[in-house]
Amino acid sequence: AADLLELVLAGERSITLEPRTRALALLALGEARWAAGDQAIALEVFERAAAAAAEADDPRLSAAAEVARQRHHNPFAPDPESRARLAELDAELSGEESALRVALLGRRALLALQPPADPVASASLVEAAVAMARRVDDPEALLGALSDAAFAVPTVEQLRSRRSVGAEMVELARRARRPELALHGHELLV
Repeated sequence: AADLLELVLAGERSITLEPRTRALALLALGEARWAAGDQAIALEVFERAAAAAAEADDPRLSAAAEVARQRHHNPFAPDPESRARLAELDAELSGEESALRVALLGRRALLALQPPADPVASASLVEAAVAMARRVDDPEALLGALSDAAFAVPTVEQLRSRRSVGAEMVELARRARRPELALHGHELLV
């Protein structure tokens, strides 16, 4: 699938894709590369998707690309531009309750722990992500929010809650038939 998408995007040199179409194709390619284990390539593709989404002037598409782009980040290196961009997109989607916004809140929570760390904001954002995931009743979104909650542990109380988060992740992953996410839940139980 990734190779086919690469061919489509390579053909863009002879035809011009609309920015929205290009961003969607790049997001799909990034996801295919990520699923294939090509994380470095996927992150580069997500970066291109973010640029195309910005050109398309579509806040939801931009948010999806930025969430994907921030799937892997350095927790020890400040990234004020990404933090600001995610906050801006969150403000644009503020009235929306969706799986996308859950993921956006989760990314913001994790980036809030980068220097200069803001553990209060991180805790608030991850709590909002988990609560919203429960309201939209999306098991995949809830699994993602719980995973973010497991990593956003700026306080002792949150560190203690990792076991219950892990147990809930295992059960949700079992029901969703997502063994890779169940594994992450089991890691939290140890």
